[in-house]
Amino acid sequence: KARLLQWLSPLEPRQRHKHLRESRLDGVGEWIFWTREFERWNTVEDGSAHSVLFCHGDPGVGKTHLSSLVIDHFQGSDPDITVTALYCDYLDKKEQTTSNMIGAILKQVVGD
Repeated sequence: KARLLQWLSPLEPRQRHKHLRESRLDGVGEWIFWTREFERWNTVEDGSAHSVLFCHGDPGVGKTHLSSLVIDHFQGSDPDITVTALYCDYLDKKEQTTSNMIGAILKQVVGD
């Protein structure tokens, strides 16, 4: 199984997420859960009106940490759902191939 997962993608999004979770400060970023944008995105019933929560900003302002917080929110909210995530570093473009990224998402689905 480990060889198959490595073949799917060399990227390790679960490990990256674990590292981000451990580096977050308690309570920092939780404001995102009370924004109108998050509430609208999180409560859409048909799944089509606001299917993307767009978080933009300059490098280093905290988008990745906010994303990891939102991912943890969903992973803890329902044990019957699978949450996949992919973190891209603008400095590491050589690993950001389409096959690596799709493989990393598949890796999370079949690896759990």
